[in-house]
Amino acid sequence: SDTDKDGISDKDEYLADTNPNDPESRLRIVSHQVLLPGNGTNTWDVTFTSSPRRLYRFETSTNLGATPWQDQTGLFPGSPAGTTSHGIELNAPPRNFLRVEAVKPLQP
Repeated sequence: SDTDKDGISDKDEYLADTNPNDPESRLRIVSHQVLLPGNGTNTWDVTFTSSPRRLYRFETSTNLGATPWQDQTGLFPGSPAGTTSHGIELNAPPRNFLRVEAVKPLQP
């Protein structure tokens, strides 16, 4: 179900630690910058909504319909500030799609 009708399922909002009753509360990329290619790579600077109670990773694909997406960063923690900025360096193919995935860490 999608209680707040924002297009993100309540399950995915739980996994991202966002509020399923608030359509403005969702995991999303809020800004990104792709620096000019150098030596066959692009450097991306990405800022996204985050929670200090979740871990994140960037995944890429050259085709939006491709599965699985490729993990490019491994897991890294979210910032307590409400957004996290993280850089990633990628090979420069004709196109790259990037997404951020939230992971609920195992509790001790």
